[in-house]
Amino acid sequence: WEKGNISERRSVLKLVFAERMQYDLNDGFRTAKITCPFKVLADLSGHPKGLVGRAGLEPAPALL
Repeated sequence: WEKGNISERRSVLKLVFAERMQYDLNDGFRTAKITCPFKVLADLSGHPKGLVGRAGLEPAPALL
């Protein structure tokens, strides 16, 4: 990526992202839609999407 020219970088972006990345002045880049091959790879990773682990986001309460 660092050594590639601009046309190679654009090719990589087109392969990874399904559409142009959107930028919001207040929030920065929006979540991009990825292409089908990367969706399949994400599904094969075995990690459930959107689920928080057993402990959750906050520390587990102390048991008495």
